[in-house]
Amino acid sequence: METTIAILAIGIAIATAIALFVQTRFQHKQLKQTENNQYDETLRKSMGDLYQVYRTDANVKTKDECELFATRILDILAVLAHLNNNKKIDDDILDFVKFDLEIAKGIMKWFDKEGLGEKYHPARKAGIGYPSAEIWSSLTKYFDKHETKICNDAALPDCIQNYKNLNWVALSKNLFVYGTLTTDGTLKKVLGRDVLGIPATLDGYDGSKAITIESESYPAAEKNTECSIQGLLVKITPEELEKLDVYETDAYRRKEVELTNGKKAWVYLNKNSE
Repeated sequence: METTIAILAIGIAIATAIALFVQTRFQHKQLKQTENNQYDETLRKSMGDLYQVYRTDANVKTKDECELFATRILDILAVLAHLNNNKKIDDDILDFVKFDLEIAKGIMKWFDKEGLGEKYHPARKAGIGYPSAEIWSSLTKYFDKHETKICNDAALPDCIQNYKNLNWVALSKNLFVYGTLTTDGTLKKVLGRDVLGIPATLDGYDGSKAITIESESYPAAEKNTECSIQGLLVKITPEELEKLDVYETDAYRRKEVELTNGKKAWVYLNKNSE
């Protein structure tokens, strides 16, 4: 009888152990699946965020906006690189963003070339700042591990390629010029540089009217709904616009108008014109 009870007890213990083992394995599997789902969601969200950042490229107007744009891309890809470095995301999954990672390496090179580490992380050493390899160390580790190539400069986002000119573009003013300002190098003489323009038309004004300044005759457009003026649309800085204000004297007045192409621009008119 005692032997039977002992055997039964051993059987129950073994069954209990097996049940606990199965339950533990099942819970571990569920936990692993939950983790995988979380990583998959992180991957999907990161790729969605990356797409949204790329979409803003054409809207970047200033250097500060460009720097934010670049760091956002690097931050997103650094998260994915970190997960891969810690074996949470497989290498073949990141093949979907392989080219983006090559672009990221190009952006990091640009970041260092422009000395932005000193601007955003000046505390490391006076005049040096943090290099991008330290700021985005998870990307650096990923690049070294996978021997990631760097993209061509032409593959970099447009705002990064045009970084040096961004603030000028943001602050530049449209100016519609006609008459002598389009033909005899006057703009170059006044502004000290070559100024390129594109053909444009201003409706509702007569450019054949003229005024006399120091015995010289100059075109001075006046309001006339039946006329139009053929000229050039140029971009100049606010400082250059002030120079032209002085050059044109008080015989003219500057007015913002809408050209036939829909663009708004400043134009110099006869001071007595509407």
